[in-house]
This record gives sequence, structure tokens and C-alpha cells, in this order.
Amino acid sequence: MVKMMREIREEVSGEIMDMTYEEERAYLDKLLSTSEENEKASGSPPGIKQAENAKMKQKSKQ
Repeated sequence: MVKMMREIREEVSGEIMDMTYEEERAYLDKLLSTSEENEKASGSPPGIKQAENAKMKQKSKQ
């Protein structure tokens, strides 16, 4: 699980490396909203990932 999380982090870091802050926020917001839509479509119950996504969105709005 930890190895998979590291791989995801490295992939995202590589994708946003040359972006401005505004571009990063837009990219991450889109990525998170897509993830949330996929979870809703699959009918999975709310989980830790959704809670973390909500916290990130709240922090970005502040």
C-alpha cells in the first residue's frame, strides 16, 4: 500500500513539476473531482480518501 502511494505521489509530482501554483491547483482540483465522481459511480461508501480530498479542498479555498 505504501509503495503504491509513493508511486502515485511521484507520478503527480512529475506531472506538476513545471506548473505554476494556479495551474497546479486547477490540475489537482480536476483530478480530485474526477476521483470523487468515479467513487460515486462505483457506489462505494465514503472513505478516508474522500475525507482527505474534502480537507484539501477546504484548505485550498482558504
